[in-house]
Amino acid sequence: MNGERMTDVRIGEYLVSDIMTCVGKKSAVYLRKFERVHEKGCSFNWCAALFTALWFAYRKMWKAAAIMGFNVIYTMVLSVLENTMLTADNALVFMSAAAGLFVLSMIVFGLLGDWLYSRHINAILDEQGCRGRRAVQKEALMESLQKAGGTSIKGMVILWAASLVLQWAITWLISFLL
Repeated sequence: MNGERMTDVRIGEYLVSDIMTCVGKKSAVYLRKFERVHEKGCSFNWCAALFTALWFAYRKMWKAAAIMGFNVIYTMVLSVLENTMLTADNALVFMSAAAGLFVLSMIVFGLLGDWLYSRHINAILDEQGCRGRRAVQKEALMESLQKAGGTSIKGMVILWAASLVLQWAITWLISFLL
């Protein structure tokens, strides 16, 4: 099987088969999204919009997940401020602004999600030497792409647990200081 000829269908400079192997679960869905990103520059991802940091962790985009983890701190500080420092006069304005920022961030990450994921997959494919490669089946490469790409339920659960602990710690610290 090693050295067997494959179909030479590509998105940009990458074989579709390499992309699908690297993406893993839901590869057909992301293949359509990546084609849209390649052709039009954008696509909307509901999971990225609704579950931003968890989605990044699930898709093994660790840097983006860590950056979005700071969103937890921001949310907790706003929550504590809302409960401790707001008066009836400014509560509605504060909560409206916070809700507006939350919805805006959902829209932004929904629009950026597929583009960021496409770049993440392309970076993995580049690291594995897949840019412009000939359409020949290589079992070792396929195994390497599956391992580097794919999904991580463990990473998502770890991020979720860490964010809960962080939320608790920040809430306790701020309430202790106030």
